[in-house]
Amino acid sequence: MNEDQNNAPSSSSDEKEDNIMQTYLQGFTNFFGTIFTEKNEETTTSGVVFQEVLCKIQQVRNNDEVDSRNRIRQGISLYSELVDTVEKATDVDASDAQHCLQLLHQILLAFESRASEKDEQSFVREIFFALLDLLSKPQIHSYLNNDQHIEQLHMLCYKFLTDRFLVSATNTVAFVSFTRDHIAIQKYTDTFCVMYKRAKDDLQSGLLAEEPTADDMETADWILSFFWNLAYSTIIVSWLLGIGLIKSILECLKIAKLSSQTAHKIIAIIHNISRHDDGADELRKFDGLSIIKGFQTIRMNDFNDQINLILSMTIALLSTPEQIRLDNKRMNKILNQLLQITIDADKVSFCKKESGVIMQLFLPVEYIFAQIK
Repeated sequence: MNEDQNNAPSSSSDEKEDNIMQTYLQGFTNFFGTIFTEKNEETTTSGVVFQEVLCKIQQVRNNDEVDSRNRIRQGISLYSELVDTVEKATDVDASDAQHCLQLLHQILLAFESRASEKDEQSFVREIFFALLDLLSKPQIHSYLNNDQHIEQLHMLCYKFLTDRFLVSATNTVAFVSFTRDHIAIQKYTDTFCVMYKRAKDDLQSGLLAEEPTADDMETADWILSFFWNLAYSTIIVSWLLGIGLIKSILECLKIAKLSSQTAHKIIAIIHNISRHDDGADELRKFDGLSIIKGFQTIRMNDFNDQINLILSMTIALLSTPEQIRLDNKRMNKILNQLLQITIDADKVSFCKKESGVIMQLFLPVEYIFAQIK
């Protein structure tokens, strides 16, 4: 994700995302090569567990009579079947598992590439919720809960699948038109809880590891990106209230050695939530204002001007009129930065996401002016 983006939806290019997934698959290959070397077995051994689902995937990919939408729908269904099949796999099924993951990965790439098309809104929403259904499967929950009873082979498969679903959901949520009916169901509350708890646990335990690796943090990283994008739509914020997300995300800011990239995502989540009146109330309930002020004071030199601006704007949204008047120095600095952004906006053309940044940056301006007068 581009660190220069503000609180607008985070995104990754198709090429970057594909490189990440290809790296996963290479790690998959390396892992199984090690297993077979240790056992003095040939890597050409093949099992039968994944043969049926692999055959179905190949049929879907090779069937020219199936339109692209139905190919993606069938791919989602096959992902579900693949998740259910993983727990039956042994080491000899590794090659077929990798092949299944590779082929289905390409189907989701095709979905993501069309998400921004105007006539695809209904379809994108359908597949987005289908991805949430996949993330809600008990096997994925077990992985997210760090179930120590999952075998190493199965854990690696679940990791790839979980991260893949998160990537696709993250890249497409900005194009989903939510309605209050979707929010009223709150079907995925348990899944959201499992996700943010996993991210929090990974952030905390990663600091205690002697040599934490990037692999340890990948799932947590994608979870934070997902919530960043999800909270961008203010109608969603009410869905996130009352499930413990806000308390946990504020606690993450207290982690002393939090990386700048991770902190950026957490800050963006908090800011997006603060734009919602009830979200701001919930942040105040957990002393969010003092936590954010303290965080900015300690870490200000670690961030660029844009990230510090997001922090300051969040502080403005959480402050009372009296607190704003007493903090004129900070607020004047925010207004100067916003004015410069306005001037710069006249000089460049903005894509959909970039224009979203400008629109959101103006949200607190009228509020701040009203309180300073």
